[in-house]
Amino acid sequence: MSQAEGQRFLNGIKKLIIGGAGLSEALVKKIQSLECQVFQTFGMTETVSHIALKKLNGKGQSTDYQLIGDNEIKIDDNNKLAVRGSVTKNHWVYTNDIVELTNKGFKWLGRADLVVNSGGVKIQIQGLEERLTEYFNTQVWIWKTPDAKLGEQLVGLTEDQNLIKYVYDKHQSLKLEFPKYHLPKKWLLVKKWVLTPSGKPDRRATLLQNQ
Repeated sequence: MSQAEGQRFLNGIKKLIIGGAGLSEALVKKIQSLECQVFQTFGMTETVSHIALKKLNGKGQSTDYQLIGDNEIKIDDNNKLAVRGSVTKNHWVYTNDIVELTNKGFKWLGRADLVVNSGGVKIQIQGLEERLTEYFNTQVWIWKTPDAKLGEQLVGLTEDQNLIKYVYDKHQSLKLEFPKYHLPKKWLLVKKWVLTPSGKPDRRATLLQNQ
């Protein structure tokens, strides 16, 4: 099926729901050309169902998730999300998702277990991956290794050998384009990406299997 045929097919759908892993900025931009209404959902195993929706295109487009049903949320001192509603049998379910509360819901920032603490600077892996992938126009994953000086050091993972050479050659000027410690100094050439059984990036395994 061609891209034009695929777009015509999708435009025959009134409302399209996308769940699961996060979306790249490049994909979100492509979604803007669709006539159908596209929503991204937020949920977890503990809630069984979705607890919030984010409209990705057209009127009402938002970067925030809006709660649905009778769900309510709160955050702890580390900005980690907790959810309560019928889907949790009205018990608070605590997550590892770091969010920013908004008027009608929340903005998802990343996972607490996907944070690198480099020189005291806390870096959200997923957000940085999106920015690096868009900046260099090629897939980039991030993981971490221990560092005697910084505590943890970022490692860039890519299958593009030319990118690695370019970053090493231009690191001093490139790092000015990113916040402190956000541009990896160490990069690894990936021959095979590793996914979890659910199809999500297994960054640690990818690092270990490509060393």
